[in-house]
Amino acid sequence: MANSEMLFDNMQVVIEYLESNFRLQLASRLPPIRAAEKSTPLIIKRLVLGQSMITVDSISYKLKQLKEYDEEIPLLIKKEHELEHDVDQYGFPISPYDILLDGDLKIYGTIKPKPFVEDEKWVKEMVETAPIEEVDQIECEWEKKEFLRTMEFLKSKLLQYEYKRNNRKIVTDSFLVLSTSRCQARILKEDRQKPYNGTTEQFSNIPTIYEGMKKLLERFFGNRKVAWKVDLLELKTSVLRWIKSGSLPIVSNLSMQHIDKVNMDVINSVVHKSSFPLKTFEFTVKDDYAGNFNHSIITTSELLKIANPFHCPTQHHKLRNSRVNLPKMNIEFFDFERWIVHWLRNRRPIGTIYIYKKVKGIPPYLLEQIRKRPELIEETEKSVTLKINETSALHVYFKPKTDGNWGPGTAEISVIPRENVD
Repeated sequence: MANSEMLFDNMQVVIEYLESNFRLQLASRLPPIRAAEKSTPLIIKRLVLGQSMITVDSISYKLKQLKEYDEEIPLLIKKEHELEHDVDQYGFPISPYDILLDGDLKIYGTIKPKPFVEDEKWVKEMVETAPIEEVDQIECEWEKKEFLRTMEFLKSKLLQYEYKRNNRKIVTDSFLVLSTSRCQARILKEDRQKPYNGTTEQFSNIPTIYEGMKKLLERFFGNRKVAWKVDLLELKTSVLRWIKSGSLPIVSNLSMQHIDKVNMDVINSVVHKSSFPLKTFEFTVKDDYAGNFNHSIITTSELLKIANPFHCPTQHHKLRNSRVNLPKMNIEFFDFERWIVHWLRNRRPIGTIYIYKKVKGIPPYLLEQIRKRPELIEETEKSVTLKINETSALHVYFKPKTDGNWGPGTAEISVIPRENVD
């Protein structure tokens, strides 16, 4: 018994210092060390959870469904034999919300697909109204080929609808394949020079990608006995095939897609409660978002990063955080002046700073207009300081991309103590 405990402890010491992907793959292939691996703290720098893929640090794991079709099926349909989403026996996509397993979480609101009859009607109208007789007048050879390819595809879809209506199955067999490869996006600096040979393996006895993702996530992260940490977690799936049991990850930084569609409360079931407040919360939002930004996950985050700019210039005013980064803002003078008025009236606390990256449209004449305001306290070539009240001031600073070039740059709007100015 003592020897077994010593061996277990020794394995944990070794496992803790293994590279994360090597460690996870090793434990998934060697059941004898699995218990020790699950009982050893795990640290991941970047974890991406998608619908049919996950990325751990710089290695991506992708599931694909390989299909075999009836021999009489048109070639264009057969070409879709390698899919990153599940399809039914007629070749039509299966909604991720149609297959929910124990522990699965709906991250985004349900997207209702078009009814079968309505979708078929739309495709038929596209085929019937297409200007086939004008195809010879298309001068660009690429555009002509693309038009003909699209028409061929639409006609094959109509045939597919006919098969479904007549209950004729076109998919005869399917199986899953898991492949690993070096992730090209956001690759970790320390991994750039490391060689990596991808792998491919077949997932046997698992019919759908959703079930395959469930098995993969359970294999890697399920039943963990101790805390494990993730520096950056990116959620890129509508339904997360999450673990059924075990410790949840302690996450420092969280990145999501359109927050207007997110069920924010479900995040508490994805990450450990000690993750809050987040260091950084990154998301996008549409200008027609009717909700609010008062959820505790948003308001307590140390830094908000808006992955895509707001289409509505005043949308960001709803944010109450003290540190916010917004990229690629095309600021017109009217919007810029309105922002300044908003900041002066709302009197944000000292220390609040909003950074607008890659700003377009703030040449010197815009700052010159702001300098004419009666609240002016101090000015420089690239900045203006305005009085908010007796204790605080608004500092507006614009840094061009390069000196002497008033093109896209960085704008900072911050609330500073008056003692730093007077």
